[in-house]
Amino acid sequence: MTQANVIFVKNNIEMGAQLFKKYLWIANHVRTTGRITFRELQSSWEKTFESPLSRRTFIHNKEKIQELFDINIACDRRTNEYYIENPEDLKRQNEVNWILNSFSVLMGLIDSRKISNRIVLDEVPSSKYHLNTVLKGIKQNKVLKIIYQPFSCEAFEMNLNPYFVQLSANRWYLYGVREGDAKIKAYALDRFKKTEILNKTFIMPNDFSAETYLQHNGVGQYENIDYCKITLRAYSKQIDLLKSLPLHPSQTETKTGEGVAEFTYNLRPTTKFYSDILAAGIYIKVLHPAFVREHIAKIIHKTATYYK
Repeated sequence: MTQANVIFVKNNIEMGAQLFKKYLWIANHVRTTGRITFRELQSSWEKTFESPLSRRTFIHNKEKIQELFDINIACDRRTNEYYIENPEDLKRQNEVNWILNSFSVLMGLIDSRKISNRIVLDEVPSSKYHLNTVLKGIKQNKVLKIIYQPFSCEAFEMNLNPYFVQLSANRWYLYGVREGDAKIKAYALDRFKKTEILNKTFIMPNDFSAETYLQHNGVGQYENIDYCKITLRAYSKQIDLLKSLPLHPSQTETKTGEGVAEFTYNLRPTTKFYSDILAAGIYIKVLHPAFVREHIAKIIHKTATYYK
């Protein structure tokens, strides 16, 4: 490739990235403001991009946003304000919300480059090498050939039907079904040694919902654990923390007092759920069922022996 061709390709990539950035900016700005006039949008645009925004360009961008993200920006002719049509549907589009939220944070970080030494971010190692390949496999319903290296075990090779991915505690997980198996299992992307998309498709179950699956199972393979109703008692600052960051989608506040509150959950108590409870230390107590209390007590007792 000649130098001229390289420059042409580079310029086109940069142009495409700039357009994509502008689509995201418009979608996110309308979403966060709720309702906004074109003149108000123009003003914010010019402050951000230091260039004018014509109505024709805005209409074109609005159409591309509909095409790319399935986000319809409608206009209320009574007030000439633009807004996101069916915002509840948008909330259920987890991947679109994640993109918009990430973009909002990214823009904030870009605007804060002068104080970059005062912004600390957690690294997500599992997103570096395999996430893009995994996402392509999911999008195309293609089987993935993976070399997987579990902790303290020999690496093994498997063919996997990739169902969906989840980012949990700074770690990406791929959920799928191995060839010759029928159960969905989770695999951490940071344990992948090699990933390859095979020229082989699989049929995704029509009634499968990743959100529903996670509500019932969580990270890992827990079909052998029964559902149960769990009640926790939270104390002090943990009450507000649970209200703002629930342990599980089924969380319901059932009793509130002075400096104490009780929360109820309907779920399979997984290893992650136990870890979340233990991470709260003295600020959470399991009230029932008995087998969950006993399991927590065994973990605490075992841990205490390490410090005798």
